[in-house]
Amino acid sequence: MALRLAMELRMRSQVGSRDPLRRSCARGAEVRVSGGPTVELTDTTSFIVAPGHKHVTKYDSSQATKDVLCRVLRPSDCGLRVNRVSLTRGNGVKIEAFSPDMDRIKAHPGLAAAGLVVQENIKLNPRLIMHGIPADMSAEEIKTELAAQNLSGEHCNDIKVIYVFPPKKDRHTKGCVLEVAPIIRKTLLDCGRVFLRYAVCSVADHVRILQCYRCLQFGHMAKTRKSKPACGHCAGDHEMKDCPKRQVSPACLNCIQNKNFSGDTAHSAMDSKRYPILGRKIKVKIADTNYG
Repeated sequence: MALRLAMELRMRSQVGSRDPLRRSCARGAEVRVSGGPTVELTDTTSFIVAPGHKHVTKYDSSQATKDVLCRVLRPSDCGLRVNRVSLTRGNGVKIEAFSPDMDRIKAHPGLAAAGLVVQENIKLNPRLIMHGIPADMSAEEIKTELAAQNLSGEHCNDIKVIYVFPPKKDRHTKGCVLEVAPIIRKTLLDCGRVFLRYAVCSVADHVRILQCYRCLQFGHMAKTRKSKPACGHCAGDHEMKDCPKRQVSPACLNCIQNKNFSGDTAHSAMDSKRYPILGRKIKVKIADTNYG
C-alpha cells in the first residue's frame, strides 16, 4: 500500500508540475514554522547512546555518558559523520549523523566495554495545521473527505486527526492538526491548499514545542503546574496576557536568568526567531521527524 501510494502521488505531482499555481507554491526540502524560522531539512539519522541496564548507576548524568562516549568511540572508527550531538533523558546522548553504519556502531567493542548501548531513534510522522475547515465537520469526516477529495480516497489510514480547534464565535470555519505520512505532507504542501466539501483550506507545517505560557519553562502546560507567573514580554511577575508594558522593548526572562547566556536578551521568551533556546528546540523537533 505504501509503495502504491508513493507511485501514485509521484505521478500526480508530475502532472501537476505543469500547473503554474502548483509550481509557485512548491516548498522544497524545508520546514516553514508559523511565526518562526524556516529550517532546511538534512538527510540525517539520529540514534541514542545510553547506559545499559546493568550499568545505570555508573553514569549519573548525560554529560558523564558523553565524556566516556567521546573517549571510547572515535568517529573515524565507524566512518561516522556527525551533524549534531545533544544530551537527552535517561543520562543518554543523542547523535545526529549523515548515513551512519548502525551495525558497525552497535558492534563497537569500546561501547560494550564501557557499558553503553545504542538505541535507534524512531522518527515521528510530520504534522500539518489546516484552517478554513467547515465548522460542522467531525474529525472522522475531515479525515475521510480529505482523502476522497485530495488523495483519491484510498489513504485514510495514513491520516490521523490530532486535534480539532473549536470554531470561534460567529465563524463558520475552524482549524485542525493532522499527523500524516511524509509523502502525503509533501503532496498537500506542494499544492498549497486542501479541498474539503465546498471549501478551500490553507495547510502548513505544524511544529509545536511544549512551553508553559504562565512560567515560560518547557515541558509542561500551565494547567498541570501551579508555577509563579512570569511575563514573556517584559520579564515581570505577571502573565504575558496581563502585561502593562507592551509599548516597551521586550526582555527575555529565561535568557536573563541563564548565567551561561551572554547574548541579546531584548526579545520575547515566545519568539522562536530570536530566542535561541526555543529555536534550537524547534530544530531538534524537526530533526526527530520523518519528512521523507
